[in-house]
Amino acid sequence: SRGIGLVSIDGQITKGESSFGGTSSTRTRHALRSAAADHDVKAIMLHIDSPGGTVAGLQPLADEVYAIAQSGKLIHTHADDMMASAALWVGIQANHVTASAMTEVGSIGVVAMVQDTSGAAEQAGVKVHVISTGEHKGAFAPGAEVTDDHLAELQSRVDEINTFFAAAVKRGAGLSIEAVRSLADGRDWLAAEAKDKGLIDGVATFDDAMMALHRQVRNQEREVESASRSRRIAMAKLT
Repeated sequence: SRGIGLVSIDGQITKGESSFGGTSSTRTRHALRSAAADHDVKAIMLHIDSPGGTVAGLQPLADEVYAIAQSGKLIHTHADDMMASAALWVGIQANHVTASAMTEVGSIGVVAMVQDTSGAAEQAGVKVHVISTGEHKGAFAPGAEVTDDHLAELQSRVDEINTFFAAAVKRGAGLSIEAVRSLADGRDWLAAEAKDKGLIDGVATFDDAMMALHRQVRNQEREVESASRSRRIAMAKLT
């Protein structure tokens, strides 16, 4: 649409390009920065359909969206079908967030999965020795035993990363940290309930969301023109 820059996050979010498709957080951040710097782009629509993705590269992308939202250039998010986990982390940093009625929104939390294949290795007659300089160096090597200490360390890291996620939701949605924690159990909700919980601002179709952004841009331009006209009149009176 004329004057509106459209940036999409579609599929799994990874830092770099993936042969399996999805969206690069680095490439998306550069696209957002270019749109924000383009004077012909009056506003940005961030269109999301994503189940989330990796932590790597995520916070800089979310910070990019937030910085644009605070800069005076409008950036809205609209989600279709899914805005979960990492995609939510990014999407709610915009000035205004909408989702279509059947969109799943949420999945606040961080997950890590490891496999203990030591039993399978033993059955195959294989004994894996990890020779390293520390207890946690080489942890989770295929075929090696996963110890309670390894799991405790991984849980600590997951919890630490989740504090960043909670802070991002607090900032983007304007919720208290207590409210965010009450929502951070991994569930997601359809758009209407997500709105009731304060995660999004409205339920709308993509076309309606684009029309609303166009109207806001026009209103913003009228305000600028009116202020400019008032200044010219004031200067004329002074002369």
